[in-house]
Amino acid sequence: MTEQISHKKESRAKRAEEEQSTLKPITVDVSKRQLLKDYYKLDDEETEEEASKEIKEEGNGFNEEEMTLKELLVVHNKLIGKEIEMNNLIKDTIYDNYYDLIKVNNLLKNLNDNENIAVTSFSRLQSLIDEMSK
Repeated sequence: MTEQISHKKESRAKRAEEEQSTLKPITVDVSKRQLLKDYYKLDDEETEEEASKEIKEEGNGFNEEEMTLKELLVVHNKLIGKEIEMNNLIKDTIYDNYYDLIKVNNLLKNLNDNENIAVTSFSRLQSLIDEMSK
């Protein structure tokens, strides 16, 4: 498998791979499953038939048994590339928003400083007017 170049640290990537390999399948309690079937009035045969139809429809011609290891690796690498691209897009959006937040903060700070200067100038002007009127 070819290694993809990334800005991530090696340890973080390895940790993610280890976490994925140690994930346990989700198990549903039989009684809960039965309650759901009763609620939706489903039969076992109907459920299996509908599930197999969904899988066939969602497959879009994808049959993992007919693909070679090389083809599977190509598909895997494409998916990893898309995942990295999406993660980078999310990071870029976060950085852009953070940059905009900093700009707004600086703008508000400048407005506040200008307001303080105006108030100080106005107070000074008022005191000068008071002195002149005496």
